[in-house]
Amino acid sequence: ITVDWSKVDVGGFPFRIEVSCANPTFSGRAEGRDVAGGLAGIKAVAQVYNPNHVIVEAAGPLTVRDAGGGELSVEWHLLQASVTARAAQSLERFSIVLTEPRALREGYIEQLNNFTEALKKTSRGMNIDFQRFSSGDPLDVALSQFLATRLASMK
Repeated sequence: ITVDWSKVDVGGFPFRIEVSCANPTFSGRAEGRDVAGGLAGIKAVAQVYNPNHVIVEAAGPLTVRDAGGGELSVEWHLLQASVTARAAQSLERFSIVLTEPRALREGYIEQLNNFTEALKKTSRGMNIDFQRFSSGDPLDVALSQFLATRLASMK
């Protein structure tokens, strides 16, 4: 994969080392397909007294396009990674925080709704009652509502 970091800015001296890049892009092959994409920006910061610990923040959206015309765009409120490594050794610690991943949430809800509709259709085709309940409702209230609806449908 080729990455274009042409808009790099270095700063933060004398207390920290900060490298930021506006609109980095990438292109290459992933899972057998030609892909390209980019971010709105990325910034990496390390304190001068602890350069082995780097905090990386990425500004969205992340867009990825493939040669077939497929496109994925993911937006978020905060995407931050913390990386600690030792020189001449391996990665010591890695953590990542992703808050409010809007495109992922939409895709998850879409898939959940598709599954629910298929389950409803299959249940009805087998003469099985299908009813959604909120896990926050008391069980006795949910069962009473279900039985009342079932009784009304039998009349």
